[in-house]
This record gives sequence, C-alpha cells and structure tokens, in this order.
Amino acid sequence: MTATPEEFSSTEVNDVKEKNATEINKADEQEKPTENVNYIALAVAKLTDELINFKGGQLETIVHKRIAETLIKFCKQSAVFAEVVAKTPRTLSDCCVQIAKKADREGIPDLEAFQIAVKFYFPNSDVLFHMQIRHTGAAPSEEEINKPAEKPAPPQTATIKTNNTNKKSSAAVDTNTDTNTISLDLFADDEEADNASDDVNEQK
Repeated sequence: MTATPEEFSSTEVNDVKEKNATEINKADEQEKPTENVNYIALAVAKLTDELINFKGGQLETIVHKRIAETLIKFCKQSAVFAEVVAKTPRTLSDCCVQIAKKADREGIPDLEAFQIAVKFYFPNSDVLFHMQIRHTGAAPSEEEINKPAEKPAPPQTATIKTNNTNKKSSAAVDTNTDTNTISLDLFADDEEADNASDDVNEQK
C-alpha cells in the first residue's frame, strides 16, 4: 500500500530533502571541470620572457643567462618548484640582483649563484652538487702516466723594418707593397699612430 503525502512524518520529509540536496551537490561537483594547470609550461614561459626583457647591472648581465637556463631546467624537473616560479611576481632581474649582492671582486661560484637563485623563489630548498667520473676507456698505461707535460713553445718576437730610424719601432709601418696588407700596432699611442700615418703619406 502506498502512503499518501499526509502520512509522511516531518522527519521523513526532511530526510528526503537532505538526500536530494546531497545528490544534487555531487552532480554539480562532477560537472565542474577539475583544475589542470600546467605550471611547468607557465614557469618556462615566464622565465623565457624575463630573459628576453632582462635589465640589470654588469654582474647581473654576466650571470643572467646561465641562471635562467638553470632555473628552467629545475622547473622542468619539479612541478612544485615550477608553480612557485610561475606564481611569484618577482622577476629574473630581481633574482640576479640578489646574486650580485653576494659576489666579491672575483665574482661568485656557479653553485653558490644557483643556490641563491633557488632560495630566491623557494626559501625552503637547497641545491646539492654531485660530480661523477665515468671511465670511457681503459686506464692509462705506465708510459702515459709517466709522460711529462707538454710545454708551450715560447712566443716568437716579430721584427718590423723601417726606413726611418728616428721613429720608435712600435710606430713603424711595414713597407710591404702588398696593398691588401695592413700593419697595426696594438701598443702604439695616438701620437705614434699619427706619425706612422704621416710616413705612409710621404711614401706615396
């Protein structure tokens, strides 16, 4: 026998309403698209754009390309790190400023620069360095082991002849008639260079 609406108690009616509401919420959640953001692609694009539009001082300019390339490698290896890089408003230029602050007159070691760069984006992290030597052939023979080091040959001093003995040798001009040959002296000062030019004009 089917019960009429009047025969349902208020408790039973509430139970039915709650059940229907729960089923509707579950259906809505299933229809909503799940968040699927590719943070690796976003981080790589962000760093690439900042590399192209980089601005910085002399030291920052020297290191910025290596830093960007290394950060991109790290982003490709870790989606968590990539998400932080993609979301942060700080830029590659800001990162290189922090690296420059730690540099001394001799520059900064690569490993230390990479550590600073990573901590700039992700303070609770570190960069570890691991080196391996991989044999690509047999061990050296006794003859190779005892072979002395090759010493470079001493540099040859070039002598330039000139008709004018009063001029310094550094300002001398090669009298070679080959018009395709130009003799230049890296260490000649402006006055010597002018004298050499006058000699050429006199010979014409």
